[in-house]
Amino acid sequence: AERAEGGLRAPTRRGARERAGGGPVDWVRLTYLVTDVSADKAAARPIGKAYMEVFGRHFPASTLVEVKGLYDPDALIEIEAVAVRG
Repeated sequence: AERAEGGLRAPTRRGARERAGGGPVDWVRLTYLVTDVSADKAAARPIGKAYMEVFGRHFPASTLVEVKGLYDPDALIEIEAVAVRG
């Protein structure tokens, strides 16, 4: 895992989509599960930068939900992506 600016950990930015054979334009919905909305807001700039590196100007529907915990107790965020390939 790599640690990005603002303490964000990014095990793989492109790994999942490359393994699935699609790209960001195929993704139609993202759900962000975060353990601390305040920390997420505080890291908005580095998060936005990472987002733009992957998606550019493509903005799929998105939802952010604060949760009590994630399966990995060290994780701060989990991202679920839905893609449609034609």
